[in-house]
Amino acid sequence: ISWLATGFPSNTTASLYLREGGGYHSTIATNIPFIGIYNWAVPNLEPASNFTLEFRTSLEGEGDISDGNFTILPAGFNPNP
Repeated sequence: ISWLATGFPSNTTASLYLREGGGYHSTIATNIPFIGIYNWAVPNLEPASNFTLEFRTSLEGEGDISDGNFTILPAGFNPNP
């Protein structure tokens, strides 16, 4: 997961949340360093194509939700067999 944001204090942290169909699904990570990238080991989730990411910072009112949906495929899925 990567993001681009500028002008934030160096002590800012981020929290990432998985949303499904517009609602909360699960927490990905909280209070991680605000460095623009987080390596997410995707857990064994039910495949779906209506996931989005919610991003919040440690600053009041600062955050965003991804602009588009993404798909989580079944474990071991090979798109190019």
